[in-house]
Amino acid sequence: MAESQSSPEQSTTVMQHTSSSNDRQEIREFSKLTPEGRQTRSETALAVLSARRDTRAADARIAELKSIINSISADSEQRRERIASLQAELDTEREDLAQTEASLVSKIYHLLGQKSQAVDVREHQVKVTEGFTQYHHEEIARNDKQLRESGETLKRFQERKVGLRSAKSLLDDFYTEQAGRFEEYRKDQERRKMISQITDIANVADEYGVYFIHGILPAFAEDVMGGEAMSQRNPLLKWNAGWRQRTAIVVGLQPDISVSAIKPGDTPVNMWSRMGVIINGGNLVNAHPRDASTVVKGIQEQQSAHHDKTFYEMQPEEVGENIRAAIEGRGPKDYNEFVVRDPEIAGFYLCLDADDPERIVYRTPINKYIEGIIGYLTENNIPLYIVHNGAVYEGEPILDSSGKIIIQRVGEPLSPSDIIRRKITIDYSHQETMKQEGLASLNLS
Repeated sequence: MAESQSSPEQSTTVMQHTSSSNDRQEIREFSKLTPEGRQTRSETALAVLSARRDTRAADARIAELKSIINSISADSEQRRERIASLQAELDTEREDLAQTEASLVSKIYHLLGQKSQAVDVREHQVKVTEGFTQYHHEEIARNDKQLRESGETLKRFQERKVGLRSAKSLLDDFYTEQAGRFEEYRKDQERRKMISQITDIANVADEYGVYFIHGILPAFAEDVMGGEAMSQRNPLLKWNAGWRQRTAIVVGLQPDISVSAIKPGDTPVNMWSRMGVIINGGNLVNAHPRDASTVVKGIQEQQSAHHDKTFYEMQPEEVGENIRAAIEGRGPKDYNEFVVRDPEIAGFYLCLDADDPERIVYRTPINKYIEGIIGYLTENNIPLYIVHNGAVYEGEPILDSSGKIIIQRVGEPLSPSDIIRRKITIDYSHQETMKQEGLASLNLS
């Protein structure tokens, strides 16, 4: 197997990252994002401090030794100059002594067995000068010994400094290593950004002409699917969490939720429930053309029998294909299933269409809940929509002649883009109340 090597272009890219102060700032910020990066930052910082301390100590000792060597060398040079001067003086003094000894007076004293005072003075001066000359020679010898010792010490410190990692090289290594990781991070961020655009509810709704609805069962504890109570299929919810509580959970907590995509021409069999909320914000995290048997594990954790990873763990083209297959591959008598993160709602929907005679919807009828639903929506300023033949209309409650509330469609059907643009504002106090009501309906202990 061939060994992997970095190309010159890759090396250039890394060096560009490490040479730019702006890139270095980005890399520093990036290194704070992961435990590994923070550990590397800490280790590098300690190593840099140690390197700077050791380098400063070595530089100080080297400077001290150089100063000592320069001082000793200067002293020896001065002593050599002094020796040369003394040697000249000594030559003169010896010449003067010879002349004095050769004088008539000195010869007479010599014959008498005595030394003239002048000769005695000259001899003393010669001995003094010879003594000074010898002293300077001895000092130069001592200096030479100290120079050798200091030179050897200086060499050891210079070699030790060469062996020290400089703070600059440590930092360069840090930025080079992190630059490679940062490049991977940037590519991953670009991938995630593309996926966020692909999975944006608004973009998907506009591209495929679909509405996204989250079905809410009117009587959670009573409904049965496949012989299993719905409350057992969703253990995070308390068994008595009804439609009010489930609506409060979606609006107040914005958890990951399952939704279906419907389009004009669809019937109740293409919906998980005839009532629920219309979603106009958030991002899809997985998709399936049929019921994916998704089970809630946490506020932002759902487990599907058909998915072992989310869209953010895939490549953009794979994500787009999954979404297309879930929408276009849905059977005529089925509903598809998506999971949405950070859902936002446009309002509450009701579907009062007749059942398909070939496939009766098994959910509890919603008619007896309509009056309570209308009151709840009015209280919380949540718009009402009617789903009819797969299209979405504004809904308006009116009283018939007998005083019974009936729901009528208003105007023409709204397009998916219309729904996306319809942002709602819920009073903060109502939002907080719904949040607390939602939390109280969950088995979080």
